[in-house]
Amino acid sequence: MSSLSTTASNQNKTIYLIRHGQSKGQTAKRHGIDRRRDQSLRDCGLSQKGKQQAAEIPNHFAARGISEESIELVISSPLTRALETAVLGFQHVSSSSSRSKQKTKKAPAPILVHYGLREVDSSLPENTPRASMEEVLQYIALENTGNLTGEIDTASLQPKHWPKDDIDNYSNHDTKERRLRKIFQWIATERTETTIAVVSHFGVIRAAVGAQYDLRPKNAVPIQCRLYPNGTLQVCVE
Repeated sequence: MSSLSTTASNQNKTIYLIRHGQSKGQTAKRHGIDRRRDQSLRDCGLSQKGKQQAAEIPNHFAARGISEESIELVISSPLTRALETAVLGFQHVSSSSSRSKQKTKKAPAPILVHYGLREVDSSLPENTPRASMEEVLQYIALENTGNLTGEIDTASLQPKHWPKDDIDNYSNHDTKERRLRKIFQWIATERTETTIAVVSHFGVIRAAVGAQYDLRPKNAVPIQCRLYPNGTLQVCVE
């Protein structure tokens, strides 16, 4: 998959911001696990409820009269709980052919990992990346019947020495808001797709939309936004 477009697009785009499904970190307290210190939660995946929430993402689109087929690209944080959500939420797409009444299966939207979308302002173990993206993919496959359907691009945007090349290494001179503005400006101007889902985290979504929106993103519930060429996001009132 080619992750970078050859031609820039300046038209406004539709972005669906999606917080990952419920994570094992979110359920730590009820299981007697210290969320702040227990290393068993390092880059943890989804709880069983979180997996169900992720699988129900297509239902959220359908309830709004939106076809999941309209999602041309999924961009995900590299952290396990976000990528697992992207895989479970967008792995099955079916459509009706315009030339036939028979239903045909359409390939899932490709998933592109953007390393700048990992969680911000938190040093919890769940926000410490695994040793490699191969380890992340292996975990997701083992947790979810052993099959990863669709196209997952972890390489195109990966920092040379990930995870040593932590996000903080290239954001020292940027606020989180400015860093995320640059990421969404890249999406707006360097990607040709016009309808994109971005799967990330509570803090990332709040920082991306700015202080004018006091969002409290729910697990695995899409938030529709209009993306402008300068990287600003306007939340659509539903």
